[in-house]
Amino acid sequence: MMSNSKSATKNLTNTSKTAQNDNFCCIDRSKIPQYIEELNRIRGTFISNYAKYEFALSKLYVELLPVKIEGVGLNSANTTSQKSEALIKFVESQKKNSKQIIDSVEIIRDVKKYETLRNSLAHGVAEILFDENANPFFVLKYFLQGINQKVECQIISRDELKKMTNDLKSLVTKIV
Repeated sequence: MMSNSKSATKNLTNTSKTAQNDNFCCIDRSKIPQYIEELNRIRGTFISNYAKYEFALSKLYVELLPVKIEGVGLNSANTTSQKSEALIKFVESQKKNSKQIIDSVEIIRDVKKYETLRNSLAHGVAEILFDENANPFFVLKYFLQGINQKVECQIISRDELKKMTNDLKSLVTKIV
């Protein structure tokens, strides 16, 4: 699939009403703006839900962690990933936790799998290509960890992205 996306990008040719390449079928060019709008709507929904999660995580972080505990202070965790790790470590170190706190940590673990996707949606480059049945899929490109010069590429169908967005929303509603 990766080689198809590269060749699709290189070989995309335009005609008056269709865009086509060697690997994929003809696409009605008039529909491309609606696919771009749909991608941006899905991206916005995903990022909005992740922002709600970040807010809930910060609130939980401040409520649970003392100002200083074993070198983990409020100033030591600036990113969502760092806050997640600090909370998980703190909760695991405690002998007694409420079911609510344990459930929250499980949600944090579940949401962590969306960090890279969130970063690529928020800060990466998205390209829309089409498969042989004219179904859109997205190619998300981003620098791994933001500082590494290696560009990572993820190919994701519109339906997969919608499902992940709904799954994230479901998790976020449990912690907010």
